Amino acid sequence: MSVEVVMVTNPVWPAVIRYADVDEVVFVRDQAQWNSDLDLNDFRYMEADVLIDSEGQVFHFEGAQSAGPVLLKKVGERLSPQQLSDAVQKHLSAANQCCVSKIVFETYHDCFDLLEKTTEQ
Repeated sequence: MSVEVVMVTNPVWPAVIRYADVDEVVFVRDQAQWNSDLDLNDFRYMEADVLIDSEGQVFHFEGAQSAGPVLLKKVGERLSPQQLSDAVQKHLSAANQCCVSKIVFETYHDCFDLLEKTTEQ
């Protein structure tokens, strides 16, 4: 009898949720927000939805189609700051922010800093 072991690693917060085929992302400040917000941790995610942490690490949602809390599974993929920048630009554009094509992020921190500021508005 074989048992599959799933390695679950915690993301480095803050993070964003990128939904498949949608330009908007959802900013998640920290573990406390993730744990307390049922719209985040008890949501029925699609297979292609991902969480991207502040180091660019990509996580899939385990148990996303069943009842109960969702677990995050690190998949070994890491987005570059430019790839994350592209997703943030699309998000800001969809939120009707102007001149987003001029925004270029050199670091993950820059992306998350701007997302946090625009989320607070």
